[in-house]
Amino acid sequence: EAFANIGEPIEVTPELLEKCGFKEDKQIMDDETQWVIYPTSGWLKIRYNTTIKAAYMLIQSGLTSNIKYLHQLQNLFYSLTGEEIELHL
Repeated sequence: EAFANIGEPIEVTPELLEKCGFKEDKQIMDDETQWVIYPTSGWLKIRYNTTIKAAYMLIQSGLTSNIKYLHQLQNLFYSLTGEEIELHL
């Protein structure tokens, strides 16, 4: 109950990806765009589906992970790169 009023998670959107330093890479399909960022350890790509409002991450090893909220993106990014995402609100 102590944490009940802390707030809601922030959903990942194309606008949020841009504020985190990702750049739109290309259109994959009509409802899906690809975003890329280049940390010092290589590259990370996010595909965002506008129909279902969900994202998933692609990394060089071929692994993927579903991402719905900002904290998931931040945690996964840090786990994979050892770097913090610079969020520019």
